[in-house]
Amino acid sequence: MFLAVFLTAIYLHGDIFDQGDQELKFRAGKTATVESVRDEIIGAVWSGAGLPTAGVDNVETGVESPASISQSNLLRVDRLTISRGEVVSRPHVWVPIEGNGKIAIYHAGHSTVEASWRPGRVAMASALLDAGYTVVAIYMPFAEAGVIDLTQLHNELPEPTEEFNALSLFVEPVVRVINHFDGLVPVMVGVSGGGWTTALVSAIDTRIRASVQIAGSMPSYMRADEEKPSRDWEQYLPGISPDIADYLDLYAMATDDGRKQIQILNDEDTCCFKASRYYSHLPYGGAISEATDGRWSW
Repeated sequence: MFLAVFLTAIYLHGDIFDQGDQELKFRAGKTATVESVRDEIIGAVWSGAGLPTAGVDNVETGVESPASISQSNLLRVDRLTISRGEVVSRPHVWVPIEGNGKIAIYHAGHSTVEASWRPGRVAMASALLDAGYTVVAIYMPFAEAGVIDLTQLHNELPEPTEEFNALSLFVEPVVRVINHFDGLVPVMVGVSGGGWTTALVSAIDTRIRASVQIAGSMPSYMRADEEKPSRDWEQYLPGISPDIADYLDLYAMATDDGRKQIQILNDEDTCCFKASRYYSHLPYGGAISEATDGRWSW
């Protein structure tokens, strides 16, 4: 199911979404065009700057694979280095022998590098590689440093200032990977905290043509009645929500210019995003699907 939905999403295309005229109706008390909201979010994440234009800092070729990915179309495994201050991200790359001109970005969320590769995820990466995708695995900030409790560490991140918003640590590696592989068409899938990353970065980087966010977010208003909120620091979208945008905006923004996004939630999620909670709330999924001509679904 996991793999089938993702692969299906990659090939689905909707009608063109006119971002110049389309208004986001989900912002409380005001409306705005998709482009203006996107620019505001980018400015908030990168403290007034635009999307990063740099690529990666280093490429190490022919490294050992952290997972037992299929060998049938594997040329080699590389490891990238992306630095932002003292925080270093080191994504793995599986390069195909015969490529299809596309790159599939996988984000495992709050897991160590080793824990990111459960059997279903290995099968997904193997199928994508066999299909000709360049597969890139990106990890959460500090994951490669051997930190076990990433949630606690993230909850100690500072609040945004005019000079720095720590949200950039989560999404900049994705943007710079896409820059590095300029010419390949990006798609993205993320699980848990990786699903959250997928929701945010797909809204602001329109090069991502299809995305699947799994158990990574839900609209803030639906979590307001939680007795014990289980949100991590980044889940509050510091510097973005509520003044600029919230998750409803992000979901809709991931579908402009004919792009596609699917959200997957577990019916009885024991962690954070229990799908059965939706049943007593406004069915926002239908509203976003209608607003985006069906290019967003859950």
